[in-house]
Amino acid sequence: IFKIPFHDSHLLLSVANPLGVAGILWPLAISLPLHLLDHPPTPLRNKRVLCLGAGLGLEGLALAAFAGADVTLTDLPAVLPNIRRNVRLNADVLARPGAGSVAVEALAWGPEGFCESKLCEEDLEGRPYDVVLGCELVYDDALHDVLRWTLRRVTGRGTRLYIAMEERNFECLQFVRELALEPQPHGYRVREVEFERFGVEDAHMFEVRRLEEGEEQEDPVF
Repeated sequence: IFKIPFHDSHLLLSVANPLGVAGILWPLAISLPLHLLDHPPTPLRNKRVLCLGAGLGLEGLALAAFAGADVTLTDLPAVLPNIRRNVRLNADVLARPGAGSVAVEALAWGPEGFCESKLCEEDLEGRPYDVVLGCELVYDDALHDVLRWTLRRVTGRGTRLYIAMEERNFECLQFVRELALEPQPHGYRVREVEFERFGVEDAHMFEVRRLEEGEEQEDPVF
């Protein structure tokens, strides 16, 4: 069990090495929520936050516990038991006054996986998520197409998407460039942000939002 300090408190995390990349505590999974706690795009209390490829669930647990967000943690079915264990480990801090809520749902990226998820039952066009988080999701370019499809489905105008990554290969940054050049009506504005890297070399964090109607696309520079 890891004890992760956050401001005046901490979160407890169970790692699960048999789960591979989903069971590892990635440094950027600490950086991402710390950045949003210190520099929220909007007050996060009662905002709807979706975590894609949540892994251990740290990013969402932190925003629920310390920012009062209502968080949905998603990953493949095999990963969910450990996420639920981490929710239980932090039951006390999640029960504090002002804390938000945490739900755990299965979600495989792409049309088929989305239709099998409870997210498919939500009115995401009428009520998209306020914030979507993705940490260390883009290292495998074989998943880029289904991830892009999923991002189109869960974001709307007003959604802020945060992507944190270590630049392991050319395809990592290329994924973000391609997001910025998506054809309308799915275009995005991409902005790289400064954050605490905890010694990780070639680390990046991006704030991404859907283009407003009539807004022109830009080729991002990073």
